[in-house]
Amino acid sequence: TIDSAAKAHKMNEAWANAGHKHRLNVFVQVNTSGEENKGGVEKDDVVQVARSIRESCSGLNLLGLMTIGSVEGSHKRPNPDFLALVRLRDQIKAELGGDELELSMGMSDDFEHALELGSTNVRVGSSIFGSRMPKSTAAL
Repeated sequence: TIDSAAKAHKMNEAWANAGHKHRLNVFVQVNTSGEENKGGVEKDDVVQVARSIRESCSGLNLLGLMTIGSVEGSHKRPNPDFLALVRLRDQIKAELGGDELELSMGMSDDFEHALELGSTNVRVGSSIFGSRMPKSTAAL
């Protein structure tokens, strides 16, 4: 995932320097909840980052937007973080045109609701593999 225009440009350069002839599919990670502990582009900057990728990163293909919403929002219906991502996708389409962007939202506990709201990608690893060990106890 890409979380800034600067990172997109670095990825584009690295991809080209590696000699790849096809474009690399990327998602823009959006901090829909505004939480400081979450990564991602701020909502107000998403269109600018998408524009930068489309106009200046010929080696990248903007495939979609992704979010990891807040824990608080995950229990609300409709989930405000998912709604925010849908609105941002629609705003990009209206302002920049192009193909419909995919949405990556929803995890093991809320993926069904995410699918109802239009998610095309979900992350359900903990349902399959179980919970991750805390970083502080994980062995490298």
